[in-house]
This record gives sequence, C-alpha cells and structure tokens, in this order.
Amino acid sequence: MSRLLNMKITLVLAVAILLLASTAQAEAAQADGHLWTLRSELELENVGSTEMEEVRVRIPLLAEVTGQGEVVDEQFSLPVEDVVESEDGSREGLFLLPGLAPGENITLTFEYLIDPQLASSATGEGEELGKDEAEPVSDDISAAARRVVRNSEGRDVRFAALQEFTHNHISYDLESPWRNGDAEQALKQAEGVCEDYALLLVALANAADIPARTVYGYVRAPSSESWTRHTWVEYLTEDGQWMGADPAFSRTPGLADSIDYVAQWYEDRPVRVTHTGGRIAGSLTDTVGRIEPDNSE
Repeated sequence: MSRLLNMKITLVLAVAILLLASTAQAEAAQADGHLWTLRSELELENVGSTEMEEVRVRIPLLAEVTGQGEVVDEQFSLPVEDVVESEDGSREGLFLLPGLAPGENITLTFEYLIDPQLASSATGEGEELGKDEAEPVSDDISAAARRVVRNSEGRDVRFAALQEFTHNHISYDLESPWRNGDAEQALKQAEGVCEDYALLLVALANAADIPARTVYGYVRAPSSESWTRHTWVEYLTEDGQWMGADPAFSRTPGLADSIDYVAQWYEDRPVRVTHTGGRIAGSLTDTVGRIEPDNSE
C-alpha cells in the first residue's frame, strides 16, 4: 500500500556563499554584477521498522524566470525524472529514491544560481492567465473591492487603491491565530502576516478584474545578514507587464528598493513523498547567499 506524506516547508535561513564552480557562472558574475544562490536540502529518514521502497519525491523547484531574476544554473544531487511546469512558471520535479532501511536517512540537495539582472516582466499570456486561473472570490471580497475602487479609473489606479486598502486594513501580527489563512479570513479578521496581505490583495485585484498572483520567496534588508521567508504580489499593469507589489511593507505598488528579494515560485506547494513500507519523516532547509562579481581585471 502506498503512503503519502505532505510536508509543509520548514525553513532555516542563513547567509552563505555557495561556490558553484563553472566558467559560465564566473563570466555571468563579472558581466552582470552579483548573483544570488539558493541551496535546498531535503532530509528524509525511515523512522519505521520495515524497509521503505518505491520512494517518489515531488518537490517544488525554482521558477526559471521571475520578476526578480533568472535561474542561470541548477544542480541536483539526484537525476530528475520529470519536471512539470505550470502556466505561471512554477515548476515541480519528480525524483526516485533508492530504498531506505529502518533508521536510514538520505539528504537531497538542490542548488540554484540566480541572476537578478535577467528579471522578466512576463508579458503575453499574463492577461489570460490572470483571469482564467484566478481563484473564485467570495461575495464579501467582491463587495470590498467594489467599495475601494468605485471612484478609481484605470487598472493601475485601481490596483494602487486596493493595495493601500490592504496595507491599512491588516495589522501585522506574528502571533495571530489567523495568520497564514486565506483571503476571506484576512478581510474578516484584519490581522496576520505577509501571506495574508498578499492573498487578500490578489483576491481583491481579481475581483476588480485585475490579473494578480502571489510570489513566494525571501527578503533581506541590506543592513541585515538574515533572510526571511516572505510572500508578495505581482499584478499585470495597463502596459501588459507584471509589476511587483509588497502590501505588507508598502501601501503603494512596486518593491522596496531598500530590500533584497529572491523569488522561488508562484504556487505554494508542499513537498510530497509516496512510498511503500516503512514510515517517513523529513525536513527542508533553505540557505540563501550572494556571489559578488570578480572585478580583479
């Protein structure tokens, strides 16, 4: 019988420079400035009393191109069997593992090199995606969106009004029992964390016929060495470009110039592990770093 483990990602963030040696990487760093690195380590252990076999791991992979950069190199510790890409650019990889004896563990590594100078505005299919793939919104969300934008003309002006409303409406509270909920709960309870701000703003935007999507990744203030898991928003402007917006930090569209952003994906999917026999336990750790350009020549 197959068993399924859905693991929400547990993140331990640290700053580290990952030396992914290659001539192409070095040339990219020299030509385009600094590069971001991200290393994910997925540790799995058979905590059962029988052999664990037919282990299949499905894990979110970095989106190849986002509004915050492009993956210019990636290395996995195991060959990837299949990669499924969503319309929004999010990817999921399938990996097959050897059997694990009782008490045995294995660590899978996923290393990425990201060039922030190669960010994309993702034009084209965005209009259709934003409308057709948007989650249904409740009557309360629709009513709130209508109230906020009733005196606003133009998509960009309407989105700005919705972001200002979201920023002012929610009180940031790491201890809130309503944190990391959904858009309707964020509207009703008016408290939460960055994901609640982002989900509410996306729902309000879609209710106002503005294509918008959540972005999951990391942020860091330049004066800090600590990266923090974060969720923000992208919306499709009147000019047909995806523009970042961070309602938890700002009441106006655009990402903060004083903050570093590293995007991972647009869909917040869990790690999924199926197997026969045994019992699985696991954790996922991410480490973000920076490689400076070599200006010695």
